[in-house]
Amino acid sequence: MTDEVFSDNLDEASKADTEAAAAVEALPAEGEAVQAVAADQATDEQAQSEQDAPEEQTAETTEDEDTEQDAGAKAVEEFSKSLRTLEGKWYVLHTYSGYENTVKATIEKYVENRGMQSLIHEISIPLETVTEITDNGPKTYDRKVFPGYVLVKMIMSDEAWYIIKNVRGVTGFVGSGTKPTPLTDEEVQQLGVEKHEIVVAYSEGDTVKIADGPLTSFTGVVDMVDIEKNKVRVIVSMFGRETPVELELDQVELVSE
Repeated sequence: MTDEVFSDNLDEASKADTEAAAAVEALPAEGEAVQAVAADQATDEQAQSEQDAPEEQTAETTEDEDTEQDAGAKAVEEFSKSLRTLEGKWYVLHTYSGYENTVKATIEKYVENRGMQSLIHEISIPLETVTEITDNGPKTYDRKVFPGYVLVKMIMSDEAWYIIKNVRGVTGFVGSGTKPTPLTDEEVQQLGVEKHEIVVAYSEGDTVKIADGPLTSFTGVVDMVDIEKNKVRVIVSMFGRETPVELELDQVELVSE
């Protein structure tokens, strides 16, 4: 009986040793499995990184394109702004008789439709008010001062010249040869196409000081102010006598009390 029990114990011990050896042999295989899982994870991360890379590159490209578009729009805006700050000059257009109003309306429509306000600033037809005495009483109406002519305030450019030159009813610009000649400031003032409103800080009876001319620093009393003629008459005391002196409105300034 004892021998049988001992034999059974040996068999069980041998069986346990066999299972332990198998478990030990299995350990490297599990390590390899872990390494394989880690390798698979690295491969997946690399694939995801490669997949994200085109998206990032596309986003960067889009940002660059947006930046270039913004820079272009800004450049156009700055150029238009620089044009608006330029001072246009008045030019004279010769037209067929009776086409003055049509030419003016056509140019204004071109300016509005093509956004050329920075080049063509103003179109004018000089008029004068005429009062005619008739059997039915006085009749007042506007009459063209220069029939057959239209004035245009503009910055001369090839584009603006071409558009205006080809308006129906226009025969050309007034100037020497093919080069349009702008009006001088004196001519513009005489034609009355630009009226400059003058506001002065003094009135009749005020004490003023002469700020320009041979009588600079003299003081006197305002005797008369003529805004339309740009004249002011000041009574100045010279050599013990009061002498009236006529000056331009901007040649005197009010004396603060």
